[in-house]
Order: sequence, then C-alpha cells, then structure tokens
Amino acid sequence: MTYFLNKLIARKFPRKLKATPLHATFKSRNGLFVHIPKAAGSAVCMSLFGHQVGHKKIADYYFSDYQGTASLFKFAFVRHPITRFESSFHFLRSNSPFLSDKGMQQQLAKFADINAFCDAFLADPKSYSSLHFVPQYQFLSYTGNRKDKQIGVDYIGRFESIDEDFATVCQQLGVSRELPQLNVNKQLQRLSLDAERSERLREYYDTDFYLFGYNL
Repeated sequence: MTYFLNKLIARKFPRKLKATPLHATFKSRNGLFVHIPKAAGSAVCMSLFGHQVGHKKIADYYFSDYQGTASLFKFAFVRHPITRFESSFHFLRSNSPFLSDKGMQQQLAKFADINAFCDAFLADPKSYSSLHFVPQYQFLSYTGNRKDKQIGVDYIGRFESIDEDFATVCQQLGVSRELPQLNVNKQLQRLSLDAERSERLREYYDTDFYLFGYNL
C-alpha cells in the first residue's frame, strides 16, 4: 500500500518531492522536526537534536519513508508571515553566514530598502526563489504542492510563543531542554514594511494567515 501511494504521489507531484531519509536522531527522539526558515528552527534543532536538519518538507519525508514518518511525532514552528518576510530580508541581506545564501545576498543588496524589494518580489516571486520566502504551509502539506492545504504534522508551535510551545514539544518527547539564541539579527534599527506592502504581502501569504490563525 505504501509503495503504491508513494508512486502515485511521485507521478502527480514529480518536481516537489525528494527522497529524504529520516535522521537517526529523529528516530532516537521519536520526533520529526520540519524546519521552516526564520521561525527559530536553528535553535530548536540544536537544542533537541544537536545538529541542523535542513529545510525539508514533510512531504519529502513521507515520500522517502511513509511508515517511519507516520510513526513519529511530527512538529514545526511557524511565524507571522510579515515579520518572517522582514526577518528573512534583513538576515539574507546582511547576516547570513551560509555560502548557499550568497547569491540571494547579492540580489538583495541591489535594493534601497525592504519596500523596494517587496515590490520586485511580488512582481516576480520566481526570481527570488529562496526557501526563506516560500509560504510556510508548503513545508507542512502532505504533498508539498502549493495547491494542497492538508497539513501533515501533529503539532504546530508559534515563534511568537516559542518558550511555551517549545516546552509542549519537550513534554511530548519526554525531554527537558532550553533554547539557545542563534541567527539573531544584530541590526538594532531596521526599516519595516509600510502598510501598503504589508497588505499586498498578506494577499500573497493568504494561506499562511488562514491556516495558522494570524492577523495583519
């Protein structure tokens, strides 16, 4: 049954899924974490697993090992779409230490500020295809397809209530952990999106706002 289900998904969504073996630490913790960029995921990874787990979609894990994935406690953390967009812009533009972000860093350096980038992004999102700007629900849907809004994890915590929600995850996993501070943006003053751009982004991230209960 699992084999035929995976074959069906692979045929229907061939460009969305990748074979992603389950981390050994996922199995040892009996928990699978879907790391959505700029939602405190790096701190969660280091605290619970001792290493980063990458930004794989839950659909990738289901495709690789359906039964193994289904047997684990699956969780993720989300963030308000507007502040996540702002944080991603400032992180990629100035703070990211990762070589994989250098190309995007060079692209963002061309813009005078975040509002100018927002205009360009909304005009042509595919030209700025960083995982940091992908709608969050696409990391959590069963198929990974942008039209699929059926969530494939057991628990979704919020960045805005990270301490309380992380404690809930720890209780479920039967561990006691604290969160380190990682990838904190060091800029003290940052230009935020204006009201017009925020509203336009709300439309772009409409599914995130709806599924995760955020308001503008």
